[in-house]
Amino acid sequence: MSNRIFWRAFKITSGCIFLIAGLVGFLLPILQGILLTLAGISLLASESRWVRKLYDSLRNKIGYLLKRRERENAARGAKDNSPR
Repeated sequence: MSNRIFWRAFKITSGCIFLIAGLVGFLLPILQGILLTLAGISLLASESRWVRKLYDSLRNKIGYLLKRRERENAARGAKDNSPR
């Protein structure tokens, strides 16, 4: 039982540290803000419903943007390969 509590506290604490470091990283050019923020959100997602909803929303938006980018690149490739 105490092992479970320890790991939950560890996840929450490390998630918050990553999240804060990520937010600071957006301001400082030295740190990778987006990577640290995503790491913090992914750690906190297993412990909080609210963060889980945010995590799922971000995954859906990122997936949509990647698919859209692939479609645009494919359309550009079709235009570039057309006979002149």
